[in-house]
Amino acid sequence: MAGKPKVVIVVACRNEKIETQSEASSGGQESRDGGQKTKKERENFNIDDMLILQSCFDGRKSIRDANYGSPFIRELVKTLCKHSSHRDLVTLFDIVQERVKNVTKKLAEKHSHMTQQVPVVTKTPTGLRKVLLFPKYKVCPDAE
Repeated sequence: MAGKPKVVIVVACRNEKIETQSEASSGGQESRDGGQKTKKERENFNIDDMLILQSCFDGRKSIRDANYGSPFIRELVKTLCKHSSHRDLVTLFDIVQERVKNVTKKLAEKHSHMTQQVPVVTKTPTGLRKVLLFPKYKVCPDAE
């Protein structure tokens, strides 16, 4: 996957620590060929060209409503439909981040049990590279 952009979108609460089994008891991670990854393979994992969008910071909850779903997913889908044909993913993820902050701020003002949610964008593109999802293709014509 060297030289290829890798996009990861994570929607999960990050407010509690999850205990994991030690590497010795779990047997390590499996590699693509079904064998075990060596320590050297895990240390040499290439993080170039990574674009990660997480729904919230460490120590925070990801808001979800039983009727309306997640504001994070709603804003992500709206943004992708409206702008994916003419903007790169880094810009789209920045737009999503701002929209979720604004929407959840309003929700937090109305409901005392909620707090503002701020998505996290992590980017490691190489060489000022832009990742386009659907260049020159109108994805959702009604969204504009």
